[in-house]
Amino acid sequence: EGPNIDLYTMTEVNYQKYEDCDSFVYLADLSDPNTDATSLEATIDAGTYVTVIDNTDCGDAQPPGGLFDENDRARVDYRITAQ
Repeated sequence: EGPNIDLYTMTEVNYQKYEDCDSFVYLADLSDPNTDATSLEATIDAGTYVTVIDNTDCGDAQPPGGLFDENDRARVDYRITAQ
């Protein structure tokens, strides 16, 4: 429910870039920018990754425009499984 969000999975190095709102690279198979619903599955190399659920100006989806926008809250349910 609510505005679209960005779902990004990235390396720790790219997460630092994301935090600085700089250009960053994400794993396309485990990311879905500007989405309202998604289900992703992929096999990736072993390592440490960061998954970000975003609705800021740093990603593709944009936060709601007005101070009292009717669509200003997002409800997010997620499950992440690693094997």
